[in-house]
Amino acid sequence: MVSFGDHAADVAARIGHEAAQRALKDAFSRVGLNEVLAYTAGGNLRLQAVMIRLHMQRDPSRDFTLDHDGVKAWRGLVWMTRNLV
Repeated sequence: MVSFGDHAADVAARIGHEAAQRALKDAFSRVGLNEVLAYTAGGNLRLQAVMIRLHMQRDPSRDFTLDHDGVKAWRGLVWMTRNLV
């Protein structure tokens, strides 16, 4: 049995993945970029899974922490992909 919520999440994940694929294609082909960076929170496993499906690589040397009023508030994990054409 599949609930509507599970189905909706699956559809949203497929749409997000397809949109990201098209954005990368546009960035490399039309815009002419050689590299695209993306970031996510360490706990955002769904977005990390999308990045893996897009064949993006983690680049821990570019990870960063955002401070808010002197408190280290948020850590960004950086992912990277390059134009292989």
